[in-house]
Amino acid sequence: MEKNEIDNESLEPNNSCVIGPTNAEERRKEAYQVREEAAHFQKKLPLPEKPCNHDEHLFFNKIANYSKGLPHNSLGEVDLNAYKSFIHALKTGKPKDFEKIPLGGVFKLSNPQAAYTLDLAGPDSHHLGIMAPPSFSSAWEASEIVEVYWQAITRDVPFEDYHTNPLTELAALDLSKFSDFRGPKVNGLVTTQTLFRGNGPGDLIGPYISQFLWKDIPYGATTITQRYSTTVAGDDHMTSYGEWLNIQNGLPPTTKNQFDPIPRYIRNSRDLASFVHKDFNYQSILDACLILSSLGDYALDPANPYLHSRTQVGSLLLALLIFLIGWPRLQGQLLRPVGSRSFWSIADSGQKSSVAASTIN
Repeated sequence: MEKNEIDNESLEPNNSCVIGPTNAEERRKEAYQVREEAAHFQKKLPLPEKPCNHDEHLFFNKIANYSKGLPHNSLGEVDLNAYKSFIHALKTGKPKDFEKIPLGGVFKLSNPQAAYTLDLAGPDSHHLGIMAPPSFSSAWEASEIVEVYWQAITRDVPFEDYHTNPLTELAALDLSKFSDFRGPKVNGLVTTQTLFRGNGPGDLIGPYISQFLWKDIPYGATTITQRYSTTVAGDDHMTSYGEWLNIQNGLPPTTKNQFDPIPRYIRNSRDLASFVHKDFNYQSILDACLILSSLGDYALDPANPYLHSRTQVGSLLLALLIFLIGWPRLQGQLLRPVGSRSFWSIADSGQKSSVAASTIN
């Protein structure tokens, strides 16, 4: 377009203050079409299976199913009438049925109706699949339980000492003996390098703790140093049967945490557990976005259209947030919990629905 054409165009009378290739009416139609096509695309995708491990039917006393917060007998077995009421409420989804669930203590079920929420961004929770957990009586489940106990025993071992500490060496040796342990291995054996790690891409590369949990976080006009409140070494709880049963019934703990007066970088599993105990749903993802945003063009994809533009530059933080969380979430509630969809998917996964949908505050 020639210069005089630009000048003449800019002088044309226009009642709308919107400047762009489409007017408001055209934009509305385009937005509707894009969203309708996305909905049709999602609807046509096959529904994934949601298999059960059938533990709920294998054990009449429901010892393999989630029942925390419901009343239990002295053996830790859930009151079956309370459990049936709980399952009935999950099946009907009616708020009045949730109000009828008998509780064993003072703590309430936390957000048990989350699984029924419908989201306009991305796939619905029922369109996501999850594998069946190991059966309670399986060798796989036995190894999972032992792994969790070893994590508790080694909670005060610094991550940097995993290769030399006798406890973590013993943990790796012990887990290697299980016939169906499915954690990562090297030449068929659990090592201190693979200990307590996942099977995802890159899980065995680098130190145990993510650098995103150590680096300073640029936060607007200030910087957050990632030193967190944690408990002192040896501050262990629920180590007796009676204390465990009280917690299982939803009663408050009888002892309090002893906190370290000095905030610490995350050094061990105790510190990491303290972080997870208090963080909000998308905190670590937001922190990672903020850290990446401070890296400038080095963090951008080479295909980013703004990267080589002579006159334009993009917002790295906004691009990262849109990529990780989705624009509708940013527009709606500004980083509404990013884990919600995976949470709802778990909450809809057969026998584990009660696990995800009814954790205790």
